[in-house]
Amino acid sequence: MKDYPLLDVRVSTPTLELRSATDELLDQLADVVRAGMTHADPAP
Repeated sequence: MKDYPLLDVRVSTPTLELRSATDELLDQLADVVRAGMTHADPAP
């Protein structure tokens, strides 16, 4: 990600953090989707 500095930007609040997708994070998301938790409460 060093070639694209904007991909290192994070926006954080006490209840939410937005950050760029990495292979590791996308793997975690795929597990959540496969488990059917896309409409879980609270959201993943």
